Amino acid sequence: MTHFKSPTKIRKFTLAAAIAALALGACASTPDKTEVVETPAVTKTETITPEVVSENSATAKPGMVDTSSTLILKVSGYEARTGQIMVAVYNTEEGFDSEGAPFREAKSAVDSAQTLITFGNLPAGDYAFKVFHDVNGNGKLDTNAFGMPTEKYAFSLDASDPFSAPEWVESYFSLEKGEDVRNVSFD
Repeated sequence: MTHFKSPTKIRKFTLAAAIAALALGACASTPDKTEVVETPAVTKTETITPEVVSENSATAKPGMVDTSSTLILKVSGYEARTGQIMVAVYNTEEGFDSEGAPFREAKSAVDSAQTLITFGNLPAGDYAFKVFHDVNGNGKLDTNAFGMPTEKYAFSLDASDPFSAPEWVESYFSLEKGEDVRNVSFD
């Protein structure tokens, strides 16, 4: 797993390295994660596709009660209806900026023009997410010979930076009690 750390808030590294870190650091399976719940993701054609959502207890904030909010991501804008959508959700600036272990992560099969991914039982608070379309289902973001991503990716709030991965301050949003639906487009 690749981690990028810098003594200051300004990090200089290539977009390809940032995206590779997203793929390898945020969505790879690690032994310290445990399965929390298996929930269905409903696609545009109302086909039910199982997704596995996991929680990393190391990033859970003390006193958090997982009963108040639901985050629903409506992912679209991909060309191929193959592979899977991989999502990493962070609840801390440190985890997001350092490519640390996500608070929750999920993957869902792509079989229609839109994929819905639901994260239930989230405590109200600040969150940011990273998403990519793993077209070939190999579990990583593929790159070309120059290290540039060949698979689509996105960050919460459509945050982007031409020379590095966006930071927490550009990507985080407040999740209030109830249901929050976010549109994510790779277009």
